Amino acid sequence: MDFIIHVMGVGPSLAFLADKPPGTSVLRLERSPTGAGKYRLVVSYNFNTVVEHYHFDRLLFKITLGQGTEMHKLKTSPKNYKFIRKLATEFLPTLCLFITEFVNNHNFVEKDLDDSTLESELAYRTFVIFPRDNRIIIKRKVEKDVLQASIGFDWINLGFFAEDDEGVSSIKSFNEFLLDFLQIDLSDKFLVRAALGYQKDMEIYPDRSGMNPSVLTRTASIKTLNTLETLEMDENLSAIVNSKDKIKYLDSLKEFLDREEKSTKSWKTLPKDITTILMALYECCQSLQKVSEKTDLINRGLFASLLQIINRNGPNEEANEYPILILEELCDDNPECCNACCKSFVTLLKTSGQWESSGIYQTLNRLCDRSLFQTTFIKHLGAPLLLELYVKASIMLVGAHQTNTMGEILLPARSLKLEDSHDSDDSDPKEEFISIPGADDRNGDLSHEEKEKDPKVEDKRVVQLKIGGTIPKLNLATTQDKKDKSSRSTRRISFEANKLTQEDRGDAEFALKPSAELNALATNLGETYMTKDLTMLLAFLREAQDKKSVLKTKKVIDSTNEEDLSNHPSLLALIESTHYRIKIHILSIFSRLTFNKDLINFIPNPVNLLYTELLVAHKHNYLSFDQKFRDSIYKVLDNFSDYVLFQHQTERSSIAACAMPYDQQKGYRQKMDKFVWRLHNRLALAVEAKDYPEIDLQLKLLSEYLRYCHTFVSSQQVSFVCMETLVSIKEMIWVSWMNDRTLTFQLVSTFQNLICVFDQLILHNSHGPFNEWLVNLLIEQTDFWKFSRYLLGQVLLNKTFEKEVICSPKNPFGKTKLATFRAGLVFHFSTCIELMQRQIIFYTKKEKQHMPFAKEAKDSIVLHFESLESLIHPSHGYFLQFLTSCKTPTSHYRVVTEILQCIEALFSAKE
Repeated sequence: MDFIIHVMGVGPSLAFLADKPPGTSVLRLERSPTGAGKYRLVVSYNFNTVVEHYHFDRLLFKITLGQGTEMHKLKTSPKNYKFIRKLATEFLPTLCLFITEFVNNHNFVEKDLDDSTLESELAYRTFVIFPRDNRIIIKRKVEKDVLQASIGFDWINLGFFAEDDEGVSSIKSFNEFLLDFLQIDLSDKFLVRAALGYQKDMEIYPDRSGMNPSVLTRTASIKTLNTLETLEMDENLSAIVNSKDKIKYLDSLKEFLDREEKSTKSWKTLPKDITTILMALYECCQSLQKVSEKTDLINRGLFASLLQIINRNGPNEEANEYPILILEELCDDNPECCNACCKSFVTLLKTSGQWESSGIYQTLNRLCDRSLFQTTFIKHLGAPLLLELYVKASIMLVGAHQTNTMGEILLPARSLKLEDSHDSDDSDPKEEFISIPGADDRNGDLSHEEKEKDPKVEDKRVVQLKIGGTIPKLNLATTQDKKDKSSRSTRRISFEANKLTQEDRGDAEFALKPSAELNALATNLGETYMTKDLTMLLAFLREAQDKKSVLKTKKVIDSTNEEDLSNHPSLLALIESTHYRIKIHILSIFSRLTFNKDLINFIPNPVNLLYTELLVAHKHNYLSFDQKFRDSIYKVLDNFSDYVLFQHQTERSSIAACAMPYDQQKGYRQKMDKFVWRLHNRLALAVEAKDYPEIDLQLKLLSEYLRYCHTFVSSQQVSFVCMETLVSIKEMIWVSWMNDRTLTFQLVSTFQNLICVFDQLILHNSHGPFNEWLVNLLIEQTDFWKFSRYLLGQVLLNKTFEKEVICSPKNPFGKTKLATFRAGLVFHFSTCIELMQRQIIFYTKKEKQHMPFAKEAKDSIVLHFESLESLIHPSHGYFLQFLTSCKTPTSHYRVVTEILQCIEALFSAKE
């Protein structure tokens, strides 16, 4: 294989590698600082923006200039020639692959990290990779310790080596060593993908066939790029703007920005002078025809000036219109401008203190609408960087984030910074916890301050139980006094003696009347028995607190209705924050990038992260009413749902053709949709533990996912993965009702969320046998069908249940929750009517084809149609009673709309 050696200095080598992909290397000669008139061999290679150099000080050459040609003659020994040939043709291509492996990892940070920066990076990463002193450092967080390994390049033996706690060893692949260092099983593809940061399965020992031919191919000559250590400007970069107006506008813009640079305040409105100049520049950019002219504007500093304007605009994103239009015009079908812009964006986002400008993400969002910019941005590893910044923005917005880079979910108990405004203003947050001394105080010789200094010491005497509302603390003896080192059995009794003065105390503390001593012993004994049955005591306290809340109906509940929740002050303050805008823009960028199926495999899969974001969005009292935020998440998930459909269409034949066992085929199909698979695992655990609030949350996510991210196979995919669990939940509801016969808030909530999932399965299913199975599950089971109708009547008309939902302190937005219950149940019957209508039409066709039992099946469904008379009866029907109870035409508008649509569907049914 041929190779090239360039004669160039450091400056030209940096310019040569500036726009090259990571791992590109150049073999060059530069003047030796020791040998007079001699040149030494140097290898320059790049990561993303960092360029490293290795000097072979012992390989010195003399160059003889040929006559009439640009070729140079170079003489060396056969041994040196073999070494250089092996270096150029074998090691440098392998080096390119090696560098690409760790540069493409989403945990790679292209700068040396000090201790403080490293600690902040490991706060949301499992491990981090960064360069230091010609080594690649890997640091991994294991509980409270940090393990380290370093990787270096052996330029003598032309190989790679790694150094860790076990010593120094030779390695062939960075990915292989990384997985071994992280102790990840190679058979677990999901953990391997998460560690390597790849969407698809990647080879740990990659092949060279995918290398860029320009990196592998080298000609057998020694060519001069330019004279020694100087580099003339390339022809493509020497274009001159002919119009003096363009230069004048650009100089005026720079001059104005230089004057404003001293001020650190953001512009409330864009200055008129800046607006005039930007309008003129935009018109100039529209008139440019040649790519070299557009590139020249970027090289003259226009991009840096536009970014400075965007940063100065701050949260005023409307003022960024003209800078964005100019960048769109420059990057349109211009690879060089796209490459320069992407490189600058990535560098800017990696800079500390610069990533919190929402205008940068707004600009990226608009530019990512172009396919050329999308491809270039992904090549510069912008997608993994945006995911990291999304996690940082989440931390700044709602506290400690819930997902680490490996996709594990961590939900801290108090992860939300914003406090709920429906709590009383005078409540002390410290009173949400009750400290109760344990039965054994033998470890009472350690003070509270000493425990704070030593976090490893566990306090077994204090149990903290978080409860809703403010409950007065028990007046029990405490063991957190420094001077109190005695156990409960030897603690002295002091009550009335405390009234004595310090002078009269003496032995009077023990000179007590027998009756007073008996009273004290009885009090301590009573408190001891009360603490043993603490669960019952807290239940009584909680019940008393709930009764007080019901009697003193909160003003928030009285004044809040479903129309005003989207304009709640706390929600508006959240939406107007910078970190919220950053998250919205990043989600929009990913929705554009993942829309292209050719690029989706080169983007880190954010499904686990977005799943956790949805959990937080539903658990946060005000964020749960922000539909815009959830819509932005579902736009990204919708693209991955479409990709699942694409996989079903393209990989079905290959799966069927391979000799894969059925269990493996089943597992592969179940894990195609990562969101459904992840949700099913959490839902199954919640069902096993009978955790009804968690079941409600997972069902709500599943119904929303089916609603916003549905495809032709979404209902089949969900039924294939989750149907067994959904049927189990249905049986749990039925058993709970049969045992208690009590209408509770939790029962209605779980039932409503479950039927929402079945409604979405019905609406998006076109498979006849599955429709028939749904009819048997929801309608043909007569008892459950009667229970559904009974539950609808109770939720619509039962005033006791209505008061319980609205006035309960557990439901700060009771009216909205009640309207959701009512509208969801009515919509369920509208969906069931549509399902029965499909089956009647289906059996009518089969009856004409003389299919056995078709008429009997049709008549059975018609009977269920007749059972809906309890809903629409003119005198005692549920719907009419509810409609007549509405005081105004606009009251309960959402429920009334669903009722009218249900009546229309019922009376417009054919056959």
